Amino acid sequence: MAKTQRYSMEQIRAVQKRLRALPPKKVGKTMAEAVELLAGDIRKAMEKGHSPAEIRGILAGEGIQASLSRLAALWKKEEGTAQKKEDDAAPVQFKTEGCGLFIMPEKTEGR
Repeated sequence: MAKTQRYSMEQIRAVQKRLRALPPKKVGKTMAEAVELLAGDIRKAMEKGHSPAEIRGILAGEGIQASLSRLAALWKKEEGTAQKKEDDAAPVQFKTEGCGLFIMPEKTEGR
């Protein structure tokens, strides 16, 4: 059988010291991820009457380069979901009297 490897406290402390000294890595978001994270705020700004070009300028001022087509797609996506919500909100009425849609099974003895 193989012997279990053992490590000294000096080795563990040395590694601990090196790990704690590591600088934070710059982990950011892609342009698409940034726009998706900001999608709700962008849509609200568009609802207030701001154009995609204005919003693009605001994003560019903070260093986020987004295309007008991507911003316009957010608006179209919002319009599509808003229309779908309106369609879903309309009450559906069913007339079932005398239409024969509901047929009750006959009762059988023994069940």
